[in-house]
Amino acid sequence: MKKRVLLLAILIGFGSFFCAAQFQVNDSLVVSSAIVDSDTLPYVLLEGINVMDSRDFHSKKQFRKWNKLMRNVVKVYPYARITSELLVYYEEELIKIENESERKKYMAEAEDVLTHEFKSEVMNMTVSQGKVLVKLIDRETGHTSYELIKELRNGFTAFMWNSLASLFGNSLKVHYDPIEDYEIETIVKMIENGEIMVAKRDASTAKAQAHLKKKRRKDRKKKNKEKRRKKSG
Repeated sequence: MKKRVLLLAILIGFGSFFCAAQFQVNDSLVVSSAIVDSDTLPYVLLEGINVMDSRDFHSKKQFRKWNKLMRNVVKVYPYARITSELLVYYEEELIKIENESERKKYMAEAEDVLTHEFKSEVMNMTVSQGKVLVKLIDRETGHTSYELIKELRNGFTAFMWNSLASLFGNSLKVHYDPIEDYEIETIVKMIENGEIMVAKRDASTAKAQAHLKKKRRKDRKKKNKEKRRKKSG
């Protein structure tokens, strides 16, 4: 009887070991490493995160002002992104044109495309929304050092303000400052981090659609080329 019990226990133990071996999960992770003081240490690059202070509102008026600003940024942010993408495309095309008169002609055509692309939306915006839009356009495109694209951007900015019949004298002096405009910057960062959802907006006019399609195709080719270069290197 004892022999049968012992044999049964051995069989159960062997079966448990077999099952564990069959369903063992490989939880190892391959990571990069670095040698520090003769020791090989693993390291992992983590994505950056933005840490923001929680907002405390001292009055209902302040809370309403924040909500209004958030609505305005959410409304105009997609337009600023499309404008930025188009301006980058025009910058790349303008660099290829050496003749000054041809550059001016192309610049006028580009401004005409931008005007027709956004005219209906701009006419329905409030002055405060238009002001936020101009600031965000400056935020998205202010990095460029190419003088002609600056001139084009300022021409489009003038159209924005003239269409809104806003403070004409100060229209072209409105620029984006991430410190001075920290509330707008906070909202934009929340949008970029996926904390605030915005409506997707693509080009609506045929010319703008064609220009963006061409630009995105070039961007994909450039990105794929860069991936192949990194892989081969």
